[in-house]
Amino acid sequence: MPPQSLLDRLARLEERVSQLEGSASERFGLLDRRMDALQEEPHAGFAWVHEEFTWVRKEFAWVREEFAGVREKFAWVHEEFEAVHRKFEAVDRKFDAVDRKFDAVDGRFDAVDGRFDAVDERFEALERRMEQGFEEARRHSLVLYEDLVTRISTIGEALAPAPGRPRRKR
Repeated sequence: MPPQSLLDRLARLEERVSQLEGSASERFGLLDRRMDALQEEPHAGFAWVHEEFTWVRKEFAWVREEFAGVREKFAWVHEEFEAVHRKFEAVDRKFDAVDRKFDAVDGRFDAVDGRFDAVDERFEALERRMEQGFEEARRHSLVLYEDLVTRISTIGEALAPAPGRPRRKR
């Protein structure tokens, strides 16, 4: 949006132009009346017409200057708008680049997370195998223990003196 002073200036310019139009219509009416009167006095009429045209030239020069100033202001506002627009586009591109980088990092984190899940599954499998191994080793040691107890009792029975026989002293 243009600065408020520019809008005020445009409003004043419009007001001045409408005043000029009113003044011009009054002057043209006066000019018509004087033209009628001047047909009788040609030299006085030429001087008056010259005065009026001088005034009109000055007024239009002022209007031209004002419009040139307005054009300059609008050009400045347009340039500023374009500059701000370019800056917003640059910021938008940077946000897009950051968004792409975050997506890439997110993809890497997903990959690492997947690897951690795979490692976690391997550890769980290893724990299950260890538990199964411990269970199997416990059963195997129990069988060995029972076998050892059986053999020792067999050896003990074989070494035990027969009933009625004294035991040997060592």
